[in-house]
Amino acid sequence: MEIKKGDVNAFVGPSGSGKSTIARLIDSLWDVDEGSITYGGVNIRELPLD
Repeated sequence: MEIKKGDVNAFVGPSGSGKSTIARLIDSLWDVDEGSITYGGVNIRELPLD
């Protein structure tokens, strides 16, 4: 999945479809098993918390 800068996106779907999982992965509340999540080309693990 790729979300481009300036876009407005919504995650919609039935219960159990993964909406909360995506939010937790983006917020780094959970870690990914495979691949990576990047923000502006930087892995979110490397972004400063502030």
